[in-house]
Amino acid sequence: MYIILFKFNPTRRFIMQSLGSSPFQGVPDELNLHIFQFLNVRDVGMMARTCKQFERLSQDEQVWKSSCQNTFGEFTKTFRKEDQTWKQTCQVIAQHKKNSVAIEKNIDRNVRVSNLASRIFGHSGTVGPIRNIPHHISLRGSSFRQLNGYN
Repeated sequence: MYIILFKFNPTRRFIMQSLGSSPFQGVPDELNLHIFQFLNVRDVGMMARTCKQFERLSQDEQVWKSSCQNTFGEFTKTFRKEDQTWKQTCQVIAQHKKNSVAIEKNIDRNVRVSNLASRIFGHSGTVGPIRNIPHHISLRGSSFRQLNGYN
């Protein structure tokens, strides 16, 4: 009974019609664009799929510039080309990161493997403590899944 009354509540219907299907549709575009600039690349893409207004706002070049810098940081300087849009730059960096091996040493001396390395070694996340990361690393994608290092 409550569901039926709530469904036909004229006040609720008036509010939803005046705001549209999303409460954010009543927010000015300038404010939404400002909010978008704090999102990472994945979140901008997800927001673009929610409604036509956000799809339109997600095409803004400044949104992609901020999102690219938020997501990839220093990689943007390396991969940025003048003739590319910021969205294209994000796509290039994402593809590069997907196809590259990332082995990172954390402050606590743990080594983290990700992306392609996880496919080679069958593991992603923290591998364990290593005192010295060697200057040269040899990756072997055999069934032994080895990581050999030497100085």
